[in-house]
Amino acid sequence: MMDVRKLRRSVVTSYAGLSALCLLLLFASVPAQTTPSCTVDPKTDRATVKAAELCLQPMIGYIDYRIDQMSSRYYYQAGSDTMKAVFKSRGLSAGYSDPWGKWMGLTWSQSVEKFYTYHRTALEESLKTIRIQGYATKKDLDYLSDGMRRWRDVEAEFPEYFEYHLERSADEEAIYEQLDKYLKDYDVEYHRLFYMNPYPSDRVDALSRQRDKIQAQYNAQAKVIVSELALAAERIGERAGIRLFTPITEGAVTEEIT
Repeated sequence: MMDVRKLRRSVVTSYAGLSALCLLLLFASVPAQTTPSCTVDPKTDRATVKAAELCLQPMIGYIDYRIDQMSSRYYYQAGSDTMKAVFKSRGLSAGYSDPWGKWMGLTWSQSVEKFYTYHRTALEESLKTIRIQGYATKKDLDYLSDGMRRWRDVEAEFPEYFEYHLERSADEEAIYEQLDKYLKDYDVEYHRLFYMNPYPSDRVDALSRQRDKIQAQYNAQAKVIVSELALAAERIGERAGIRLFTPITEGAVTEEIT
């Protein structure tokens, strides 16, 4: 009979009952101005380079802040440590927390992080354009500010996904620990029967059939979680591909000036 733990190794990326405290701590001390107002000259609808920098640099800083927050909780060794802490809070052993936590971190580095870096680069490239031409238009700054507000709404989905991954991984670990305990009890009973004379073949066969049935039930429960994690990873990967704004270009800005 296949052990679902082998299937788990193929899932590289996890409870509706999210840890509210974890999410609260993750967003604690968030920089105050993530989408600041952008000052423009009402007569020309233009902003100076300095005003544009004051508008866009806090957005870049906020994305940097969120990258640091996410990677320090979910990426590689941090993901392993976080998962181990979640297991401990559930009364579980460390179990598979190290490999599972590191595999979870691959979802960050190979997929989700790109959502952050793309938009950070878009802001940086926009600033380069503004510095070259010597001003920014109100329309472009509004476009980037609105995009950043929408970015924050989408970005909130990613920590929710990773917390879900952590909790469902703990659910899976709990299943394996319950199964391991049952199998230890089974071994004790099996060896007790094995050394009886005469050998109780009917009782041994019945015990083995019960073992197979119970093991199949546990593995089926675990398989459901593995499938849920794979589906959730696919969906979050799709969300990570969303582009909420692109860099403004010198040509596009110039065309807005009449």
